[in-house]
Amino acid sequence: WPKQERIRTRYYPLMLHDDAGEPYSADEKRFPARNFLAPLYEGSRKRVCDSREFMVSYQNDSRAADGGWWALDDLQRYGEQGATKWIIQVDPAVSESDTSDYTGIVVAGLRTGTRGDPARVEVAYGRQVKYVGEKRRQVVLDLLERFPEVKLVRVEANNGGELFRSEFRDMPVPVNLHNSTEPKRVRIGHGLAWTQRGRVYFTQRLPMLETELLKYPMDKN
Repeated sequence: WPKQERIRTRYYPLMLHDDAGEPYSADEKRFPARNFLAPLYEGSRKRVCDSREFMVSYQNDSRAADGGWWALDDLQRYGEQGATKWIIQVDPAVSESDTSDYTGIVVAGLRTGTRGDPARVEVAYGRQVKYVGEKRRQVVLDLLERFPEVKLVRVEANNGGELFRSEFRDMPVPVNLHNSTEPKRVRIGHGLAWTQRGRVYFTQRLPMLETELLKYPMDKN
């Protein structure tokens, strides 16, 4: 009925995270995090805000509930892994309308495996943006400057084709437009399997990416 009545809901979390993964209050002036968290638990801010109890009880955050593909423990492996083959992977939306999907962008590297030491993936960046065209191109250029180890931009071109070739022109590294033949749900399943086997690490905590993974498949955007 909210849709029928044209009611637009908005969610404002109690705690937010900066790019380094450090939690802070949505209103530090009136409700500073140090004062709010101290009476609840003992321990670091990160450990408090990462707990399933806190996310469900205080953040009203359904991502912590059971039923999703990923669990928090799957996503809490941190540290550099010595990856040498780095790419920027772009899963682009074709428009930026309110009803369109987001564009997903990930910076990831592969550490080649050896006998008795399997290959690992290190994820250094991951988030979704509501940009297309020049704005999205600039995001990728900024990431290439931030992560000079990246040697390839890989763009899923199933829905855009040559449109994306024009958008991602004049990049300082090669651009690979590829068409995926497997359904997205199957490809996500491959990533889940690698993660659950302990073969995916995160350079640091990536709150936006973590949120999206924990909500899947309840929220498929």
